[in-house]
Amino acid sequence: MAEAAGRALYSLSTPKGEPIPFEVIRPAGLITLAFTDVASAAISIPAAAELLAIYSTAEAIIAFDSVVSYSSVGTYQANHMIIPANTFMNIDHNEAATFTALGIREGGGILFVVAVTKWKDIRKSAQFDRG
Repeated sequence: MAEAAGRALYSLSTPKGEPIPFEVIRPAGLITLAFTDVASAAISIPAAAELLAIYSTAEAIIAFDSVVSYSSVGTYQANHMIIPANTFMNIDHNEAATFTALGIREGGGILFVVAVTKWKDIRKSAQFDRG
């Protein structure tokens, strides 16, 4: 964990110190996961994945390192989040080994999960010298 904390997600910055996200990612692989709104489906997160780029064809709840389930109103569920339909989300999975998905309103859908490594280090001189 100490190594990951030492690597900045955005290592380039403006002269004022504002982060500049990289436009280049390095894909490690693609996983597809079919899910329904009845039973949760699970996948293992590859060890090479530092980040997950997720696209879902339908709204879903996902949970990292636990089984996703609908909660009672006002109940906090750790490591759960909503993935909107037809939207890409980049997620740092916090070193979780698995995640599960459950549909929210529709009969089902497919999650496309791209395992990626963090943005490439471009190493421009401006990255180190702010004047």
